[in-house]
Amino acid sequence: MPFCYNINDIAIDKVPLIEYYGFTDEQNQIMQELAKNVLVISKESNDSNEVALTCDLGKPDPLHNHPSTQTFSLEDVQFFVQHPMLEVIVVVSNQGTVHYLKRDKDFDYDKVFLLFRECIQNLTRNSPSSEVYMATLTFLAKCSEAGLYYR
Repeated sequence: MPFCYNINDIAIDKVPLIEYYGFTDEQNQIMQELAKNVLVISKESNDSNEVALTCDLGKPDPLHNHPSTQTFSLEDVQFFVQHPMLEVIVVVSNQGTVHYLKRDKDFDYDKVFLLFRECIQNLTRNSPSSEVYMATLTFLAKCSEAGLYYR
C-alpha cells in the first residue's frame, strides 16, 4: 500500500491552474477551485482520506483525491472507461498534484477496451499492488492511441 500524506494548506495552495484540453478559461478556473475544495473537504472532514466531488460543465466531471502521490488507480480507469457519459475524470494527490483523463475527439471505445484488457491480462485477484499500479501506468502511457488525453 502506498504511503499516505496528510493534506496541509501548502498542498491546497499549490493546486495548479490546469489548461484542460478543450475547456474554456472559466471552466479551467472552476476545475482548479473544485480540486482545491476536494483537498479542503478531505483535510477538514475525512482525516485526509479520499473524497470525491462531481461538477457538471456540460457533462458530469468527477474529481477526487488520492492520499498518496500516485496518479489514477486501475479502478479509476475502469470507472471512466465504463461510463461514457463522463467527459473527464480528475485525481488530485494530497500534495496538490493534478492528473486528468479526457475523452478526445478521436475516442474509440473498442480500442480503449482492448487496451485496458491488454494491460490487465496478466493480473490476478492476488496480484501485488505494485503490479496493478504498473498495469495502470502502462494503460496511461498508451491511452492516447485510443483517443484518451492524459495529463
